[in-house]
Amino acid sequence: MSPTPPILVRRGRASDVVGIAAIDALCFDPAWDAESWRAELERPLSETLVALGAGDDAQGHAGVLAYCLLWHVADELHLQRIAVAPERRREGLARALLERALASGRAAGRRCLLLEVGARKQGALALYQSLGGAIVGHRRGYYADGDDALLLTVELSPLP
Repeated sequence: MSPTPPILVRRGRASDVVGIAAIDALCFDPAWDAESWRAELERPLSETLVALGAGDDAQGHAGVLAYCLLWHVADELHLQRIAVAPERRREGLARALLERALASGRAAGRRCLLLEVGARKQGALALYQSLGGAIVGHRRGYYADGDDALLLTVELSPLP
């Protein structure tokens, strides 16, 4: 088995918008276009993280392989979107993004990370639970395909 290539996780930049939008188009319906992502990068409460692979291009990376969008709301961190390029799944990119998101939330003094996931998405659910996610709610038939949404929270700091 070949070693996993290095992963760089950093905040998204304007130069990442095309790559983020391309992955979004592969993973979501409806997808957000590049202009929507550009606007999201400028929102004060928003934080977009990208995972990049090592490469030889001028920026020293191979482009956006995955991203996650977070909103800092009061004392909470909300995971709005997370996606990995289909051909790069199961390489630890989502975990790397989420670990960075949790660290970011703790550094910003957030109490918890909130997210929702489709009940049929067992791989994603297992990942969230491995990072401390606990199911705190259930929305029946929430998604357009009829799937239920599970609401999860990850505690970032001890409750007062």
